[in-house]
Amino acid sequence: MPTFDPTTTSGVAVADLFRTWCALRGDMPGAQVDGIELAKAVGEMFQALGLDPVGPASQVDRTAAQHVCTVFGSRCDHTHDLHVAAVAPGEHADAVINLSPKDDPFGRRTSIFTTASAGAADTARRQVENGDTEAFSDRMTASPEVTCGYPANLLETLRESLIDWFQDHPEHARPSRVEFDVTSTYPEGAAWSEWGPTFHYPSAPEREERKDIPVERVMTGVDFTGTSVADALVELDEWQRPTYGDTLRVATPPTTDYRAAADVVSHALELAGTTTLRSALAALALVDENADFGQARDDDPVWPTKEEADSVSALRALRDTRNRPGVADTEESTARTTTLTALRCFRDSLERLASPNQA
Repeated sequence: MPTFDPTTTSGVAVADLFRTWCALRGDMPGAQVDGIELAKAVGEMFQALGLDPVGPASQVDRTAAQHVCTVFGSRCDHTHDLHVAAVAPGEHADAVINLSPKDDPFGRRTSIFTTASAGAADTARRQVENGDTEAFSDRMTASPEVTCGYPANLLETLRESLIDWFQDHPEHARPSRVEFDVTSTYPEGAAWSEWGPTFHYPSAPEREERKDIPVERVMTGVDFTGTSVADALVELDEWQRPTYGDTLRVATPPTTDYRAAADVVSHALELAGTTTLRSALAALALVDENADFGQARDDDPVWPTKEEADSVSALRALRDTRNRPGVADTEESTARTTTLTALRCFRDSLERLASPNQA
């Protein structure tokens, strides 16, 4: 007969599901859970775990070529610095004893991740030591994540409020995830802090090298006080008070349809491959006058801006070349080749974003 242990990974998942069941059922005697709402809530939980609810069941299977590893480390409660102690094969998160702040200013942490080889585990460890704390899955910590313990509608309200805030504050690029820590400065007790969140970005374009390594930034100058984000955090506090040392993680991924964008660029490629001025103008219009591309440049921190700019520049040069009378065939051929190369790079970047799990 199955047993329930809330300290295990599976126990946390079961507890989250049961809390959702109770929230949907309500407190009225004889109340029933709406099947549609329950199915929606379960689907959202699957998505939060990185699973596609409409995808194949094989998503939860582990191939023979994969290995599960555990990262052991500690994180300073004051500076948020992450110190990795070891990476070990297997799932050992339950072996960690969590320390309360009065015992130690460092909170012990574990993360579980899947890697193709033991060598990849060591590479991941070095990435974390270099500041890439997103090299691992967020689904395990010594202090269990409280995100899934809240009703989906409250979390969605917080997510939408964050997205609106980033739209109103273009000086901050929209991250892939926002983290909130717990503060004890409020008279009501422990609560989610409305200032100094951590923004997680999937890449750091300002780096001279390894722009693709994710980056974590503690935004000490950001204060959500008086905004709808603060209101949403208060609703979470009222539903369930957090414990000092907990972390609230809210995904705010861009809604860019990379596959559709790649299809647009592929069409531009076909047009640019012909030899008429009209086709060059049509290809340029597809890329340079695309409102969706402009929106992605503003909102999506991983949009391939450089590849897009190179493509537009090459298409304009191709247009100008074909519009000049008496242009030599070799010059037109060179401009066409340059344009096709730029468009292929742009398309390939979009396709990688559309299928991030593909090698």
